[in-house]
Amino acid sequence: MAQTLNVNRVSKRLELYSKLLYGGVRLTRLDGKRFEADGEVFSGKGVPQGHFLLFRWFINCCSADAQPFGIIVRSSELGEVQEPFWVRVAGTLKFRQSEGKKIAYIDAETVKKIPIPPLDKRYLTY
Repeated sequence: MAQTLNVNRVSKRLELYSKLLYGGVRLTRLDGKRFEADGEVFSGKGVPQGHFLLFRWFINCCSADAQPFGIIVRSSELGEVQEPFWVRVAGTLKFRQSEGKKIAYIDAETVKKIPIPPLDKRYLTY
Protein backbone atom coordinates (compact mmCIF):
# COMPACT_ATOMS: atom_id res chain seq x y z
CA MET A 1 0.00 0.00 0.00
CA ALA A 2 1.41 3.38 -1.00
CA GLN A 3 1.95 5.93 1.73
CA THR A 4 -0.18 9.08 1.46
CA LEU A 5 1.19 12.54 2.18
CA ASN A 6 -1.74 13.99 4.15
CA VAL A 7 -1.36 17.75 4.61
CA ASN A 8 -3.91 17.73 7.43
CA ARG A 9 -1.66 15.45 9.50
CA VAL A 10 1.63 17.26 8.88
CA SER A 11 2.83 19.22 11.92
CA LYS A 12 4.30 22.07 9.83
CA ARG A 13 1.64 22.52 7.15
CA LEU A 14 2.83 26.00 6.18
CA GLU A 15 6.33 24.67 5.57
CA LEU A 16 4.94 21.93 3.32
CA TYR A 17 2.78 24.36 1.32
CA SER A 18 5.74 26.73 0.96
CA LYS A 19 7.92 23.94 -0.34
CA LEU A 20 5.24 22.90 -2.82
CA LEU A 21 5.00 26.45 -4.11
CA TYR A 22 8.67 27.42 -4.07
CA GLY A 23 10.65 24.23 -3.49
CA GLY A 24 11.77 23.69 -7.05
CA VAL A 25 13.65 20.63 -8.23
CA ARG A 26 14.13 18.81 -4.90
CA LEU A 27 10.40 18.26 -4.55
CA THR A 28 10.25 16.28 -7.76
CA ARG A 29 11.15 13.24 -5.63
CA LEU A 30 7.51 13.44 -4.48
CA ASP A 31 6.33 13.06 -8.08
CA GLY A 32 3.77 10.26 -8.16
CA LYS A 33 3.21 10.25 -4.38
CA ARG A 34 -0.36 10.00 -3.08
CA PHE A 35 -1.46 13.35 -1.65
CA GLU A 36 -4.43 14.42 0.47
CA ALA A 37 -5.43 17.92 1.58
CA ASP A 38 -8.39 20.05 2.67
CA GLY A 39 -8.88 23.62 1.56
CA GLU A 40 -11.02 26.29 0.03
CA VAL A 41 -11.74 26.23 -3.70
CA PHE A 42 -11.00 28.98 -6.23
CA SER A 43 -11.81 28.45 -9.90
CA GLY A 44 -12.07 31.98 -11.23
CA LYS A 45 -10.12 34.06 -13.68
CA GLY A 46 -6.75 32.61 -14.64
CA VAL A 47 -7.53 29.02 -13.64
CA PRO A 48 -7.69 26.68 -16.65
CA GLN A 49 -10.84 24.67 -17.36
CA GLY A 50 -10.76 21.30 -15.62
CA HIS A 51 -8.61 22.70 -12.79
CA PHE A 52 -9.08 24.64 -9.55
CA LEU A 53 -6.86 26.11 -6.86
CA LEU A 54 -7.04 24.42 -3.45
CA PHE A 55 -5.85 26.99 -0.93
CA ARG A 56 -5.57 27.98 2.70
CA TRP A 57 -4.85 31.43 4.12
CA PHE A 58 -1.53 31.99 5.88
CA ILE A 59 -1.63 34.60 8.65
CA ASN A 60 1.61 35.82 10.19
CA CYS A 61 0.22 38.38 12.64
CA CYS A 62 -3.35 39.39 11.84
CA SER A 63 -5.91 39.26 9.04
CA ALA A 64 -4.39 42.36 7.39
CA ASP A 65 -1.31 40.32 6.38
CA ALA A 66 -3.20 37.20 5.18
CA GLN A 67 -1.70 35.50 2.10
CA PRO A 68 -3.19 32.56 0.16
CA PHE A 69 -1.11 29.37 -0.10
CA GLY A 70 -2.31 26.64 -2.37
CA ILE A 71 -1.82 24.07 -5.07
CA ILE A 72 -3.42 23.52 -8.47
CA VAL A 73 -5.79 20.54 -8.70
CA ARG A 74 -6.66 18.85 -11.97
CA SER A 75 -10.24 17.62 -11.75
CA SER A 76 -13.35 17.87 -13.85
CA GLU A 77 -15.59 17.16 -10.84
CA LEU A 78 -16.27 20.84 -10.15
CA GLY A 79 -18.15 23.17 -12.45
CA GLU A 80 -18.34 26.93 -12.07
CA VAL A 81 -17.96 27.84 -8.40
CA GLN A 82 -20.58 30.36 -7.30
CA GLU A 83 -19.68 30.67 -3.61
CA PRO A 84 -16.71 29.78 -1.41
CA PHE A 85 -16.69 26.20 -0.18
CA TRP A 86 -14.22 23.63 1.14
CA VAL A 87 -13.22 20.26 -0.26
CA ARG A 88 -11.03 17.30 0.63
CA VAL A 89 -8.87 16.25 -2.32
CA ALA A 90 -7.08 12.92 -2.69
CA GLY A 91 -4.92 12.11 -5.67
CA THR A 92 -1.41 11.94 -7.01
CA LEU A 93 1.16 14.72 -6.73
CA LYS A 94 2.67 15.49 -10.12
CA PHE A 95 4.89 18.12 -11.71
CA ARG A 96 4.83 19.81 -15.09
CA GLN A 97 6.93 22.44 -16.81
CA SER A 98 5.42 25.90 -17.18
CA GLU A 99 7.44 28.89 -18.35
CA GLY A 100 10.69 27.11 -17.47
CA LYS A 101 9.64 26.16 -13.93
CA LYS A 102 8.42 22.91 -12.42
CA ILE A 103 4.92 23.40 -11.04
CA ALA A 104 3.38 20.99 -8.54
CA TYR A 105 -0.25 19.96 -8.96
CA ILE A 106 -2.59 17.26 -7.71
CA ASP A 107 -4.12 14.91 -10.26
CA ALA A 108 -7.32 14.34 -8.25
CA GLU A 109 -8.93 10.95 -7.86
CA THR A 110 -11.59 12.21 -5.44
CA VAL A 111 -12.92 15.64 -4.58
CA LYS A 112 -15.40 15.69 -1.71
CA LYS A 113 -17.21 18.78 -0.44
CA ILE A 114 -16.70 19.18 3.33
CA PRO A 115 -18.11 21.56 5.96
CA ILE A 116 -16.26 24.83 6.46
CA PRO A 117 -13.96 24.21 9.43
CA PRO A 118 -14.06 26.31 12.62
CA LEU A 119 -11.99 29.52 12.53
CA ASP A 120 -9.06 28.06 14.47
CA LYS A 121 -8.66 25.29 11.82
CA ARG A 122 -9.03 27.41 8.66
CA TYR A 123 -5.73 29.25 8.69
CA LEU A 124 -2.04 28.39 8.57
CA THR A 125 0.06 30.31 11.09
CA TYR A 126 3.62 30.32 12.41
